[in-house]
Amino acid sequence: MSTRIVKATFLLLVLVAQPLVAADLYVREVNEPAGTGKPLRMRFEEIEHTPRYSLVQVTFISGASVPSSMFIVRGMWEMAHQRGLPFFIKLKEWEAPDGKWMYKVGFSHSDKVDLPSFFGEAPTEIRFMSVTDFDRIFTH
Repeated sequence: MSTRIVKATFLLLVLVAQPLVAADLYVREVNEPAGTGKPLRMRFEEIEHTPRYSLVQVTFISGASVPSSMFIVRGMWEMAHQRGLPFFIKLKEWEAPDGKWMYKVGFSHSDKVDLPSFFGEAPTEIRFMSVTDFDRIFTH
């Protein structure tokens, strides 16, 4: 096979595969009008997906603290469901220079894994969350 054909094939594969990777990233948005409180307007977007963790960017526009927090937890719970793993944990949280909230979320088959060896780091607050526990809240 000529070098030209190999290069063209490789380029085609890269161009075709790139949109598929981006399409597989998790995104959830909410735009609920205000009932008796603030309207809830947020976006939860997975920006990096690895086998053991995801980096997530959350855009907060408006909303009360409890619904905002539950929206974020629901996004993490849904990603764990998609992966078919029963536990998830917030490994890291920070604010990006543009004001968006950033999270590194870990996913595991067990809540007993050694965090530094499994994820490469350990959060200051070790608190695995169970998909089953949140099933009761988020499924109707």
